[in-house]
Amino acid sequence: MDIGYWNRSDTEAEPDWGRHTTPVELAHASDVLAVCVAGTPQTERMVGGEVLAALGPNGVLVNIARGTVIDEDALIAALKDGGIAAAGLDVFVGEPKIRPEFFTTENLLLTPHRGSATIETRRAMGEIVLANLAAFFDSETLPHFRRPDTAGYCPMIVRQAFFEGAIHESREAEFRAFVEERLMPMWRRFPGARDVRVMFSRQRDEGAPPFALSLAIVFDDGKALAAALESPVRFESRALTDELMQMFDGRIHHHVFELSEGPGRASAR
Repeated sequence: MDIGYWNRSDTEAEPDWGRHTTPVELAHASDVLAVCVAGTPQTERMVGGEVLAALGPNGVLVNIARGTVIDEDALIAALKDGGIAAAGLDVFVGEPKIRPEFFTTENLLLTPHRGSATIETRRAMGEIVLANLAAFFDSETLPHFRRPDTAGYCPMIVRQAFFEGAIHESREAEFRAFVEERLMPMWRRFPGARDVRVMFSRQRDEGAPPFALSLAIVFDDGKALAAALESPVRFESRALTDELMQMFDGRIHHHVFELSEGPGRASAR
């Protein structure tokens, strides 16, 4: 089997692997195209109509990266029109709520975001943890981490929304359901979002202001955040948030934080 690859930057690879200069060139040379890039604004819809056409009617697409890397409209069209032979998807835009068309496309295999769940990978992940723990307790340098002062390090950015105020009486359950069922799937569709966390208030210090809800969305950097704030889904979410405010008395204010890992701490990226 011949193995080829494309990467956005120079990287070491096996000497007998063939390097390609563009994704289209790689797709043209491939029978099976495996997508393994990071999900960022720069890679959003990287695999679109041109790449799928280059893969061709006998080609198979496998995505274990992030759903945003694939142009799902182009993929569905290619699968139904014979543009490619088949596809296997482990990740999706807006997961866990995915497009209903995927369930009726016969030449498409779906898995629930479990691409790393092999015995070999999980064993390797465990060995990394054990090696880091052993080094830590022996006061040695951890073998598997990147320091924040490493060249090229860029701290992650967290944008938080604080809902300061109170939910209307007897509408707490309705408020929570609206957030979980309608807003959270939309927030997860923000391009470049690495993680989305929603926190509902349980208790507070005496005299502290009430916060019914806190939303935190993590991005790779400020550019990724800026792209998300200009995306159509952001404006869709604002319209839904206006509906949510009909159950809430108060205000929303936003803050942007830099995610610090502290000196010598491992990077979570």
